[in-house]
Amino acid sequence: MNYLRLVILLVIAANLVSCDKENDIPQIEENTDCSNPELPGEYFPAYPKSWWNYTNFNNETFTIEISSNYEECEGECRPVLENINKCIQGNSLIQRFYAGMGVSSTIESPIYSTVLDSVLICPISFATFEQQEYFIGQNEIRYRRKATVIDTSIVVNSTTYNNVLVIYEFHEFDALHRYYDYFSKDIGLVKRDSVNAQDSTDLIEILSLDNYHIEN
Repeated sequence: MNYLRLVILLVIAANLVSCDKENDIPQIEENTDCSNPELPGEYFPAYPKSWWNYTNFNNETFTIEISSNYEECEGECRPVLENINKCIQGNSLIQRFYAGMGVSSTIESPIYSTVLDSVLICPISFATFEQQEYFIGQNEIRYRRKATVIDTSIVVNSTTYNNVLVIYEFHEFDALHRYYDYFSKDIGLVKRDSVNAQDSTDLIEILSLDNYHIEN
């Protein structure tokens, strides 16, 4: 009889432990309100359900995709760049970073600027989607993006794009990391070049826009 009671008590205790573990799992609730979302910028109009298909250097298809809905992201209602799961706010991505001693915060990582020769400090490389999550000061942030041309026209795959903004990206500590991004107003990224490490005047096309859809 005592043995039976002991078995019953052990079963009850095991169930209690199991319930406690299930309750410790964080529940992520989807934001169904989003009545006042933060909108993307006009040179990267990353509205929900938008996408861009490119041909890359290896003649393969590369796609930039945006979340199907605005999502609650870092405390605000924003579209999300699905390729790297980052919130989009205006002309920037939002990066969470750690500065040691258990301190974490968020910082904007600009994609572009419409101010000529302005240099942007970026913890996320928009050209490669590489990310920097640990730094203490801005001088430790690796990536820079600079507006070199603010209004031009280019031809990509026999299509002429106007109102094009040219952004040069470089790495503070890696001379091989050099790219040019071309953004057409109200369309987004239409072309990307890599800079030849042996000849800075030689630009190698690594992305060209084939088709796109902007849900607005």
